[in-house]
Amino acid sequence: MRLTPPTSYEAEESLLGACIAAQLPPPCDPGDFTCELHQSIAKAMHELDAKGLGQDLVLISKRVEELSGKAYGSKECAHVATTITNDSNLETYARVVTQYSRARQMQRGAVNLISQLSENFGAIDEIMDRYVADVLTLSDGGMGAESECTAKQGMIQLMRQLEARYESKSQLIGLPYGLRKLDMLTCGMEPQEYVVLAARPSMGKTLAALQITRHVADRGKRVLWFSLDMSKEGLFQRLVASGAKVNLQQIRNGQMSGQEYARVSIAATKLAELDIVVCDTPCTELDILRKTRKVKPDLVVVDFLQKIKPLRRSSNRVADYTEVSASMKNTLKELDIPGLVLCQLSRDNEKESRRPKLSDLRETGAIEQDADTVIFLHAKNKTDPTREIIIDKQRQGECALFEVAFVGEYQRFEELAYEN
Repeated sequence: MRLTPPTSYEAEESLLGACIAAQLPPPCDPGDFTCELHQSIAKAMHELDAKGLGQDLVLISKRVEELSGKAYGSKECAHVATTITNDSNLETYARVVTQYSRARQMQRGAVNLISQLSENFGAIDEIMDRYVADVLTLSDGGMGAESECTAKQGMIQLMRQLEARYESKSQLIGLPYGLRKLDMLTCGMEPQEYVVLAARPSMGKTLAALQITRHVADRGKRVLWFSLDMSKEGLFQRLVASGAKVNLQQIRNGQMSGQEYARVSIAATKLAELDIVVCDTPCTELDILRKTRKVKPDLVVVDFLQKIKPLRRSSNRVADYTEVSASMKNTLKELDIPGLVLCQLSRDNEKESRRPKLSDLRETGAIEQDADTVIFLHAKNKTDPTREIIIDKQRQGECALFEVAFVGEYQRFEELAYEN
């Protein structure tokens, strides 16, 4: 009996077209494709991504021509690229291609089992053990060996990290927040850490995120900002006001003294040297993944989560933002970087005249579950000269509360005296 390998050329072609539109390499191995052209295109896209190059059709075509021995080139690549011109169903196509690939592997395994049993029936136990091992490997869903770690490997890695931290004598493990007490309590933002900074409007969460951005960038790190609530011009004005200690309103209307203008000029010159990339266009969670993979930052900041457009909209906002939050967490884990995600709070704490709590996070309880650290900004009213910083969740540390000075005029937070 001749078996036809299960495949879907349409799904493979659609996935590649969607990936070219999204400027991302396929989220599966070239070997998951059945067509030689599709395998070559996928391999070329992965190679370009590994080199930090964009998914340019000319570069893809040139590499495909080399890989296929000139059997395929620009004409075939252009056809694939124009099959699908948007990335809205990329994940669906990837899932279909991966499922068909696993089905073919299962089919080959079954055929191989029948062949081995026919040729060497006496070794049935050994054949069965190998077959079961292959099936279990396949059922792992493609998880590689790098996802596994023995206790010995874990302890060796841990002791190396501890040795480096002991020698450095620094309280920071990750990237700094820039407020000494917050850094002391959290040890900074570690790779893959999903940090939520939440507050009611006008409490200063964007201001706080910008101040954190400045401290991280001052260390020579690259920060990628998704400003979904404010224009990039507004962000840069706030950064300059904070750095120059000049009233934001005076910067906006240009009514500055000669000394103030000089301070603004110096601050702008220093800020221009920092590696901060701002994206202020509306985007989905897939857009954030795509841009983050392209820019390769050390920290990603999203202002704010409820402004992200769900990739698949439904009538249920809770379900939409549960998926958005999960996507953010997966992005940080995949790219091994920390993320600072700003979030709106419901009005409940204002109505009840109390401090915010985790259940006040708007839209979905998934945010409080996904987040590694949740920090609230709180004040009795918007004119209060201080803000409470409340660490209400921290997987690797304690919860805490302390106050900082809120200098709205200069768009900055400043330390209050506290005991070490």
